[in-house]
Amino acid sequence: MKLLFYPETESLLKEADIPLVPGKLVSSEKEAFEAAEEIGFPVVLKLVSTAIVHKNQIGGVILNIINQEELKKACKDLFNKGKTLCEPKEKWGVLVQKMINETLEVVIGAYRDKSFGPIIMFGLGGIFVEILKKVSFRLLPLEPEDIEEMIEETKLDQLLKTHVKNPSIREGLITIISNLSNLFLSKPEIKEVDFNPVFIGKSGCFVADAKIIVFPG
Repeated sequence: MKLLFYPETESLLKEADIPLVPGKLVSSEKEAFEAAEEIGFPVVLKLVSTAIVHKNQIGGVILNIINQEELKKACKDLFNKGKTLCEPKEKWGVLVQKMINETLEVVIGAYRDKSFGPIIMFGLGGIFVEILKKVSFRLLPLEPEDIEEMIEETKLDQLLKTHVKNPSIREGLITIISNLSNLFLSKPEIKEVDFNPVFIGKSGCFVADAKIIVFPG
């Protein structure tokens, strides 16, 4: 099992036309300051590495950084963590991303089941995970009606009508699910994909964090 490094993941998502929250991978505090100025505050800092699967569990994500003073402190924290947790042979860096505050969050994933083959998963994220506990699964390949049914099964349709009210946003979400399906089927070397969270709001749908695991070799 091999976790792809951020630039490889970013490249695959661009190839598949899956929108990713704007960000820049940096290797120094100076580069982080330049990236934050280019992207615009507030920003998020994430420690990304081929050795770290769950960033949140090791304090590797710092949200809502609003100025240079907070950025300096966050950089010191994450670069120190990287030097401590990552072996010299491991690829690692700090990702500077635009802070997105959208209304809804969902999770989208795909994996290969030994018995059933490729499967896609879609569910609600954020505050609605514990409230509604709605997750839907389908075998790949998908038909258009499969995606519609997944959205209906998770009750997302109702939330979109209440919180977003823009039909084009719904179409953007359908496109992400469809494009992930196509990517997963076209790349048999990919073992697992996890988009968590995917933000949905008035500005569109964006993958905020993507994890792609490939088979060894």
